[in-house]
Amino acid sequence: MTAEMRGQGSQAIRTDELRRRDEVLLFGKLVEIADVQSVRDFPHCVNLVIRPQGGQPRETLVPRDMLLLGMRVPRLLSLSCIGCKGAVNTPVDLALGPVTEVVCAGCRGRIVEGTARMTPPGPWLTPAGRV
Repeated sequence: MTAEMRGQGSQAIRTDELRRRDEVLLFGKLVEIADVQSVRDFPHCVNLVIRPQGGQPRETLVPRDMLLLGMRVPRLLSLSCIGCKGAVNTPVDLALGPVTEVVCAGCRGRIVEGTARMTPPGPWLTPAGRV
């Protein structure tokens, strides 16, 4: 079984950064991560509980700093809005690459109305002593 490239391309991810439900290429097969556990007897390794597509869960011991190709790596990141620079919790798939533009709900409404300003806030919001 071989994996298909999804989206713009795959990104490498370290084994100790994996979480449940991530999909990665491991030993040439597309697998879903069921669990990631530290191993007390082997501090430089991580025990991965993997679920091959359509198969039974299995455990494998891999080096902690091993790089795998992430095919689906969903995360919830706090990114800044391009309109108001406020923090917006955004679901992102890290395997598809970086997210360039995030808009909060308030700015999204103003963009639809045509009143949004995508420039930095006025000088009254600039800290004293800065230009």
